[in-house]
Amino acid sequence: TANPRPTTCPQTTLAPREAPACTATYTVTQADLDNNAVTDVATAHGTPPDSETPVDSPPSTLTIPESGLVAAISVVKVSEVTSIGAVGQQVPYRFHVVNTGGLTLTNVNVTDVQAPPSSNANLGPITCTTATLAPGESTACTATYTVTQADLDNDGVTNTATAHGTPPGSRTPVSSPPSTLTIPEGGLVAGIDVIKSSTTVTITAPGQQVPYTFLVVNTGGFTLTNVTVNDTVLPPSPRGELGEITCGPQDTPNGEVTLSPGASIQCRATYTVTAEDFTGSSLRNVATATGTPPFGPPPVSPPSPVDIPIPHPAIAITKSVTPTVVSAAGDVVTYRFVVSNTGTTALSAVTVDETDFSGTGTPGTITCGTPPVASGAVTLAAGTSTTCTSTYAVTAADIEAGRITNSAIAAGTPPTIPGQDPPAPVRSAPASAEVTATRGAAITVVKSSSTDKIVRPGQHVPFQFVVTNTGQVPLTGVTITDALTAPASAANLGPITCGPERTPNGAVTLAAGATVTCTATYTVSKADYHHGSLRNTATATGTPPDGPAPVSPESTITIPVKGKLPVTGSSFPAGLWMGAGVLAVLLGAALLLVVRQRRIRA
Repeated sequence: TANPRPTTCPQTTLAPREAPACTATYTVTQADLDNNAVTDVATAHGTPPDSETPVDSPPSTLTIPESGLVAAISVVKVSEVTSIGAVGQQVPYRFHVVNTGGLTLTNVNVTDVQAPPSSNANLGPITCTTATLAPGESTACTATYTVTQADLDNDGVTNTATAHGTPPGSRTPVSSPPSTLTIPEGGLVAGIDVIKSSTTVTITAPGQQVPYTFLVVNTGGFTLTNVTVNDTVLPPSPRGELGEITCGPQDTPNGEVTLSPGASIQCRATYTVTAEDFTGSSLRNVATATGTPPFGPPPVSPPSPVDIPIPHPAIAITKSVTPTVVSAAGDVVTYRFVVSNTGTTALSAVTVDETDFSGTGTPGTITCGTPPVASGAVTLAAGTSTTCTSTYAVTAADIEAGRITNSAIAAGTPPTIPGQDPPAPVRSAPASAEVTATRGAAITVVKSSSTDKIVRPGQHVPFQFVVTNTGQVPLTGVTITDALTAPASAANLGPITCGPERTPNGAVTLAAGATVTCTATYTVSKADYHHGSLRNTATATGTPPDGPAPVSPESTITIPVKGKLPVTGSSFPAGLWMGAGVLAVLLGAALLLVVRQRRIRA
């Protein structure tokens, strides 16, 4: 409410669903900065056609936080007395205190510590003209010191002043760097000091106006004429962009100021930001002050630097993979990418791109964050990071190659600087991950038969064995072992041969992933028939180029006996029993034929 701002709308009559944008501008005050934010509440009003009573929208609140302001304070201690010469001499001190930060400081005060053998008991109270300083404001504090014999014996008095101030809210009070003053016993000296500051805390765009303030203090015992502030802008910023330096309320030109001992003056200048400034990480410059004493060399102040940061985009990526070892086609690995914004400005459209991938398959889609979003739809604030992942199914060619190598880079787009072309994305250094593919040996066998039952001794039962090299290396000397369960006998199993060439068992070679079909025939014995079933189990093995030979899992089949005659214990041959049965059938048929012929004659 301290800064009224009219709101303008392009139209005041709205049809249903019309939504024009109204605008207003608010001017930030120091109170807003001290409050750490500015909060605004908006309400819309309108009158419907069939009513004279306006309707109001729900309120819409927006809070914009303060960003990057710091609290800082400096002090310069001076005295018009340049030497001491008697016990009880009164030495007046002046403390020039400046708020060099961006926040208002309250409870501004100065502490002054005397170096032994001088005693603080001889320093009177320190009083200041004001206890509250806005950014860039200064105040003068004073105190008086009474010289002692110890000071004279010590050849002078030395003390150090520190200024303090409390920023808004619950922030911790800040203290200045110390300012030390030594007044010798006898002798005058010339001295000067300068404190440079700016209310600008960050550089945002070319053309920005950056105000600088220079507090110049005559710290010596002589009047100084031709007081001059020299401000050096450091590379990569170009020289000549700093405006004219003027001093005091009369805007006295730099170099035409006169300062008596202990006096101070405030000088000002404005720097115009250029595009070249953005090639560095900050706008840096250093000020010094000098003046001409009545005699002797001109004193030069210590340098007073100011370093204002410039947003700098940067991005980094680390990559890892789990698992790091695979052994078969179809194994799935997960790649993990940690992308970090290592710069000082936000990055949008953050992507992860695979730049070097040796796999023969197709990498999975890269997604980032929780919930996952597609790479390219991520925004990272300065100093934050996100984790992206993708998966990949290993191929047989990858296993054969022995490894899968993979590199990736991250990229992100910094904000557009007003008045300039959109910036190019910044890219990270590549990050790599590697998966090792082990070439293992493995084999399987599946046994089957087209015979589903045993019907008689002497029956021939065909067996089929389908052998597959399920490993990643070739196997030689592939062999099938068929174990028969008693009373079945291996003597009744014919030779096992493989493939259309009927290669002997044990002479087969299988490439990785290859399959061969082998066969053998078993002749059923009486013992098998009377046992009620024929059961056997097959396994397969082969010799790899190196390492142990793999053995397949067992493959077992059981063929039952069907229509088996009861066993009576008789030793009469089964063939004779069958012959007698056939004879009985023939006799019955003949008898039936004779009966039919007699009926026809009758």
